[in-house]
Amino acid sequence: LDTHEEKKPKAGFREEIMTTSDRRTRLAKCCTPVPGDEIMGVKTTKRKISVHRMGCPQLGQIGAKKIPLSWEEGSGVYEAQLTAITKDRIGILKDILGVFSRNRAQISSTVVKKGNQDMNFCTFGVRAKNRAELESLAKKISELNGVIEVRR
Repeated sequence: LDTHEEKKPKAGFREEIMTTSDRRTRLAKCCTPVPGDEIMGVKTTKRKISVHRMGCPQLGQIGAKKIPLSWEEGSGVYEAQLTAITKDRIGILKDILGVFSRNRAQISSTVVKKGNQDMNFCTFGVRAKNRAELESLAKKISELNGVIEVRR
């Protein structure tokens, strides 16, 4: 990923543009940002920049220098996560996977954990182009019978 400086007169900050060719920059695995998300860079000890979604719990715990970032216009596919909290019912996983299939979404991983009180936590690694694509999938999954909540 590559960063290019963009001059903005905001409170003395330099906002950098996030692009896909700079090897100094990596997307944080804790919050899996995708284009459309508001993002913030954090300088790491190895002179790299770790990119987090605004609101990521890790951002508040990191004491390193933070760098305002924005996404470069362009295309690409990014890894993100969606977690569906569901009632424990037969066929719920098949129904969720059907949403991904009908929308031609690529799934890179699936983990289902049994919660308490007849609930399941279904976490999917999803390859998406942007935030709108993820929000569309989350909305369709949340409309399924037995789905309590979908979050990133």
